[in-house]
Amino acid sequence: RLHNRNYWTDRAPVLFDQARRHGQPLALLTLDLDHFKHINDTLGHDVGDQVLRLVGRVLQADRRSSDLVARIGGEEFALLLPGTDLASALAIADQLCHAIGSTPLKMTGVGLPMTSSFGVATMSDRDSSLDDMVRRADRAMYRSKRAGRNQVDIDSSQLMLSKDGQLGPLPSG
Repeated sequence: RLHNRNYWTDRAPVLFDQARRHGQPLALLTLDLDHFKHINDTLGHDVGDQVLRLVGRVLQADRRSSDLVARIGGEEFALLLPGTDLASALAIADQLCHAIGSTPLKMTGVGLPMTSSFGVATMSDRDSSLDDMVRRADRAMYRSKRAGRNQVDIDSSQLMLSKDGQLGPLPSG
């Protein structure tokens, strides 16, 4: 079920606290629909509402009952994924980004392109609250937008330099 910001505000901190208390991984995906204002301005708010509903269905598909999926702002969504490590969160974000980008919106008689920009963060020892995770995921999401949109970025504090000089995710566990 797609939840609203009020539900997110009530439930997400509880999931954060549970993951912290039990030493379980927790991943956060934030996403913003690219050029959504253009859709509302050119095609109208009714079409914009249809787009939001369609994206909500894409985000909810194949989610576990423990996952929290919410629309937290105008065209911004968040997914809180208990028990999910960084590699799995990146895979989910990539899959969702592709699914949104490849779902033709047939509201105008022709397929209207829709893309999204994602940011991914996982809970770290430095997070004192869910707000810390949200800030890191949002920073990554805005990097996705600046880098050309329709992509996934990761919170850079979760990366390390490997022996071959490449950046990669910190090992889990």
